[in-house]
Amino acid sequence: MKQIRCECPEKGETPPEMERMYSEEEKIGMNHEPYHCECKNGLKRYYRDGKKLWLCSCCNLLGDIEV
Repeated sequence: MKQIRCECPEKGETPPEMERMYSEEEKIGMNHEPYHCECKNGLKRYYRDGKKLWLCSCCNLLGDIEV
């Protein structure tokens, strides 16, 4: 069985001054290349631009709709 992981299609870029607001579990997902997020914290299915994606707590955006 394939393990579920974050499918974030965006580049993760968090300003250093914002990093303190995230838990240690989330920090792994803050800075990454598209489709290379390693965070597994709070994974849920969302619709973004008409596509279903698994997104972690760092990568879901304000316009994403939870499935």
